[in-house]
Parts: sequence; C-alpha cells; structure tokens
Amino acid sequence: MFLIKKCVTDYHICYDYNASECIRNASFELQKYLYMSSKTCVPVFSSKCPRRGSEIHLGRIVRESDYTYLTKDLSDEGFAIKLLDNKDIVITSKSDRGILYGVYYLLEKLIGLKCYSYDEIDCNYLEDIEFSDLDIKKDFDFEYREVYFNDAFNKTFASMNMLNSNLANLDSSVGGKTKWFNFHHSFSDLVNPNEYFDKHPEYFSMIDGKRIKEHTELCLSNPDVFNIALNRVRKWIEDNPECKVFSVAQDEWMGHFIRMACECPECKKIDDKYQAQSASIINFVNKIAKEIKKEYPDKLIHTFAYQYSRKPPVNLDVDSNGIKMNKYFVDN
Repeated sequence: MFLIKKCVTDYHICYDYNASECIRNASFELQKYLYMSSKTCVPVFSSKCPRRGSEIHLGRIVRESDYTYLTKDLSDEGFAIKLLDNKDIVITSKSDRGILYGVYYLLEKLIGLKCYSYDEIDCNYLEDIEFSDLDIKKDFDFEYREVYFNDAFNKTFASMNMLNSNLANLDSSVGGKTKWFNFHHSFSDLVNPNEYFDKHPEYFSMIDGKRIKEHTELCLSNPDVFNIALNRVRKWIEDNPECKVFSVAQDEWMGHFIRMACECPECKKIDDKYQAQSASIINFVNKIAKEIKKEYPDKLIHTFAYQYSRKPPVNLDVDSNGIKMNKYFVDN
C-alpha cells in the first residue's frame, strides 16, 4: 500500500478539533518529515473539516471514533499504530507524548527518520512511500529514559529519541516530561544533621563506635529516622503535586575515600544478612515506597546505587509496588 506514490497522496492527517498543542504539533511534524522525504505535502486538517480521502488519525478520539481499545494493555507512553479497513491509519496512546512518539516511530519505519543531534536530522529521500499492513504496538522497557550530554537536553533531540528526561526542556508542545522534585543526594534533606544531631546523634552514622555529624549518612535502622523521612517525603509530594519522582538517596561525601554508611549493630545486621552495604538503603527505601504507595500510588521513589552502595544486596529485591517497572529507580 502507498502513503505517497510518485509524489501524489490520497492521505490527509487529521486530529480531533479540540486536540492538545502536543497532538497538533505531532500532526505538523508528520507532515514536515513526509515532505522532507518525498517533496509531497500531506494536508493537515482538524476533524471539523469534511473527510476528503484516506486519513491518518492522531489521537484517542478522532471523528468521533474511539481508539482507546488499541492501547488497553500499554503503559501511559506506549503507542499503537494500526491500519483500519485498508484505509485509515491510526496513531494513538494513553498520553499525548506517546502519540508524538508514535509519529516519530512511524516515520522511522517509513522513511528512515533519525535524529543524531538537534541540528542533524536525516531520512531517506523517496518518490514512493509504501507500507504493508500496519499493526504495531510499542512499549518501553524503562519507564524513565534519560542520557547525559548537551544535545540530549534539547527538546527536539529528546522527543525524537523518546527521552522523557526531567533535565530536557520538554514543554507542552512535545507533551512535557517526567518531572522530578529532587534528582540528587537527599538524606540530609530528609533528616538534616544541623537540625537534629545535637539532640539526636543516634539518627546518624556510627563509625568505629561513634556517631558522626560531618560527612554522615542516616542510621537507617532507627524507627524515628524512618518516620521523619516518611513525613518529609509526604510533604514534598503535597507541595509539589506536578512532580512524579522523589529522591530518597544517600548523601555524597567523597565516599570512595572515607567511611560514611552507618555501622551500628542494627544497620550492620541488615547489611551482613544481605551481604552488602546497599542492603540497609534498599530496606529503608522499600519501606518508604510501600507507605507512599498507600496514599500516592502514582508517585515514584528514586534512590542511588553509588559509591559504597554499588554492590547489590543478595536476596533483597527492590519493591515493585504493583507497576511494570520497579516503583523506585536505582541510579548507577
């Protein structure tokens, strides 16, 4: 079947008349790169305009046709691309960002579209753009996707490569981003030694039998530390409802060279049982994640695998909290 044949098309790109900025942008991205490949302009209309031929529908509902059944078993950013009745092509997702990803994925399949940097975008130059029976469902192995170099923070590069990075400048035109509250080392934000140490040194690391205030971590077996941290995470979520991910992560004190993790008998018991100093961290964050899920099932908790916690514990799993990916992210 042909989307474009000898620089002529019967297709039109159509979105619902009340579509979001992102879906409208996706429509014009599809038009732009099809033209870049074939020098053929595929018209773009809203559903207020009468049908004029075969159409590429972008959205969950277009021309009063409900396509939500196509994404029933997908995550929010997964997408479906389907040819219906050998006529209309549908690109749909549970999210607007997923629909934009579907557009870029289809363009990669049809014209070899590749974005190597924000100003280096390539495709095949074709007189004919053809396809076979389209029935595509695409989901992501990683719920959060980010890479670290300058171009990756550009919204063109990030969205075309399906990165939902918190650090990229992803605005509403590309469906926004997975927003973090605090992507950093946060133990001292949760229980600050300047606030608590003088009255409660037992909240902080014991090294060689002595509680330390400088270059310290938390005593993760202390129940008061858990309650203070849990209430602080709750407050972060209440004050920042637009954020999806919240860090509960060890601090950073040049730990390649000094000991920081708490070695009190109770913390050491956990670490010894699971054969790694990461065990007390995973155990602590698991408990935070389980409590947060009860009140905020859509929020994610992040932690690090970093410095002394890089070695994974044995027979201690990250809590999944009932979603496809682990409920909190472990950065290494």
